[in-house]
Amino acid sequence: MGSPADEPGHFDQEGPQHLVSISKFAMGQFEVTQGQWTALMGKNPSYFKNCGDECPVEKVSWDDTQEYLKKLSEKTGHKYRLPSEAEWEYAARAGAATAYAFGATLRGAQANFRDSKIGKT
Repeated sequence: MGSPADEPGHFDQEGPQHLVSISKFAMGQFEVTQGQWTALMGKNPSYFKNCGDECPVEKVSWDDTQEYLKKLSEKTGHKYRLPSEAEWEYAARAGAATAYAFGATLRGAQANFRDSKIGKT
């Protein structure tokens, strides 16, 4: 877990790199959509509403998310929670030893982030 000190873009709080053991877990493959959030919570808090119900929900706090997970658990009878930091990193890296699941660098065509200039989630 963590990143090596010589990795481009490395921040001090990402190290030192170390082994972590995690138990078996399941995690959703996709983000919660604005439509899913609205159906359960009754409102859409997202800033980027112009992209529709299939876009990921955003502008939600940790507390908002805990309320969503509580309602989802009550509705389905299954327990839902956010992944731990170790679980998230394991899933995000998808078995890769590089900074990203698809290699050592990130380009705008691979993900939506500030430099990609896509302008929506």
